[in-house]
Amino acid sequence: MIVAPITHTYKNLPCIIKFEDKFDSDGNLCLDGYVNVSEIREVSKARLEDYICDLSKNEIKRVDEALAIQLGIKHYYDKSNNILNDKLIYISKLNDILNEIKEKTGAKNNKEILEKIQIILDNSKD
Repeated sequence: MIVAPITHTYKNLPCIIKFEDKFDSDGNLCLDGYVNVSEIREVSKARLEDYICDLSKNEIKRVDEALAIQLGIKHYYDKSNNILNDKLIYISKLNDILNEIKEKTGAKNNKEILEKIQIILDNSKD
């Protein structure tokens, strides 16, 4: 299992990621500090102790980015994010077009749009 150690020593480096303090169900602090991705290593599962908590999605994203910097693959990480963002923008534009078509045709859903298009195509063959 590959792990990144938790430290309480802060350095202003991209490999040191602060995460929010983690509390147990009784409100007691159970984990605080920083993830140090400059010291990632593989360890046996037997060396791992009890599960403590999860990091948030935002914290994991910041750790992923720090790992990409540390491993020298940040440009691949950025390229993947750019491709994802481009696709999300494209999907948003397609949804805007679909909503405009629904509004202009009175269709309630995509199936009705397809049915109306089929009728138009059938009528154009005559």
